[in-house]
Amino acid sequence: MSSIRLRIQRFYQAWLNRRLPNAKRIQLSQKRIFIFPNKMGLLFLIMVALLFVTGVNYQNNLMLSICFFMVSLFITTIVASYQNLSSLIIKAGACESVFAGDSVMLPITLENPNKKHKVGLLFEIDGGYSQLVSSLDDRYLLKLAYQTQARGLLRVPKIKLKSVYPLGLINCWTWLRLDFEGLVYPAKLEMPFKLGKGEDDNEYDGQQQQAGMEEFEGLRVYQKGDSLKRVSWKQYAKTQQLMTKQYTEHKGDDHCLDWYSLSGFDVETRLQILCGWVLKAHGQQSEFSLKLPGQHIAQSSGDHHLIMCLRELALFGIKDGHHV
Repeated sequence: MSSIRLRIQRFYQAWLNRRLPNAKRIQLSQKRIFIFPNKMGLLFLIMVALLFVTGVNYQNNLMLSICFFMVSLFITTIVASYQNLSSLIIKAGACESVFAGDSVMLPITLENPNKKHKVGLLFEIDGGYSQLVSSLDDRYLLKLAYQTQARGLLRVPKIKLKSVYPLGLINCWTWLRLDFEGLVYPAKLEMPFKLGKGEDDNEYDGQQQQAGMEEFEGLRVYQKGDSLKRVSWKQYAKTQQLMTKQYTEHKGDDHCLDWYSLSGFDVETRLQILCGWVLKAHGQQSEFSLKLPGQHIAQSSGDHHLIMCLRELALFGIKDGHHV
């Protein structure tokens, strides 16, 4: 039984996808609008049927008149419910970039080209978010909250637009498959920096950069007045000659946020850690570079550099909107 139900659901979804394709702009027409009685409407129809049977059985013209009036009222309700959604134009706007797991506000522009008053438009999206537009005469900007799930290009599930106008007997609805412009960055994962390092020098092991400001350049003969802290004692043990370490101001890429320094983590965890590092380095107003497989963003700083790095992290491994 469950397999039959699953097949029916798949068939319905495939049919719905063909009938209602994704678009940035949708104008509601007969093809897109669905109408069906709700519970109150079904009870109303049952009552009409009982009145009709009773009126025929007792040959009561008053009952039959009430029955016919209720049938005409129900038909009028169907027409009015359809006209309440018909010709409405819905447009998807550009969204702010957010991090995976955060909520984003989806800008939806509603336009009423025929200027006919529309009432009680309820927008619902998966995740429990909904918003009611009680009245629409011309143009309205709706912002619907949606909680993002995964990084990459913003993908929003279908939105249900529903109305029970005018008497609450009819459900009139449509599914909106809107293409919003937006980007979802990886979720931020806090972890101490593990910056990319320069090449190790086997001969002078232990000679490290000093606080990221200077780097080792070489050795020269010791001169009177040189600091003993800079004497290469390892070299003295080998040659019995005092040599002084020379440092120069470091101008290289000392803040390289390197994908390969995170071996042992899966792809998504690496991206989340790198995202946290990028934000931390930007918050410290430091210059940094970002190294990904097949991609290297040169060392820089500022808002533009931040957005460039976050975009590369968001779209890593994604082609044509799909993970590869």
